[in-house]
Formats: sequence, C-alpha cells, structure tokens
Amino acid sequence: MRPKYKSAFEKKYPKVAEANKVDCSVCHPGKEKKEKNNYGDALGKAVGKNEADEKKIDEALGKIESEKSAVEGKTFGDLLKDGKLPGSK
Repeated sequence: MRPKYKSAFEKKYPKVAEANKVDCSVCHPGKEKKEKNNYGDALGKAVGKNEADEKKIDEALGKIESEKSAVEGKTFGDLLKDGKLPGSK
C-alpha cells in the first residue's frame, strides 16, 4: 500500500488498523504489485493512478465502502465496520 494510501486508510479506519497489519496486502494479495484483490481493484478505479492528495484518497475510500465484498451479503464498508480487512485473498 502506498504510504499516502496507508496513512489515509489508517486515519479513516483506526479500528481496522489496530486489529490488523495494514500494508501492501490490503490491496495486493501476492508478491506482484500488479496483482490486486477486489478491494484493490475498486480503490484503483475510484482513486485513479498514483493519487497523492490524501483528501482525494479518503474520498475514494469512502466511495467504495458501499461496493460488494467477496463475503456474501457484506459490503467493504460492512467488513471495515466489523474491524476486518475488506479484500478477498
């Protein structure tokens, strides 16, 4: 996870950051950074390429909360509210 993305994620979801290791694996499940999970794909579409503005990153994080996660009946936001990482493995 890019430093500004990580910072914005930790500020927006402190409960999740406290309970889980927040690093590249939040969006990238493998060793290849080109490989993204469903959360990484959604964030990439919402934020654009290499965004540096933390306000825009924060807005993108909020925007994708309503999208479906890999857990049936749960959105990314539902998982985050439960203190869980949102991306599929």
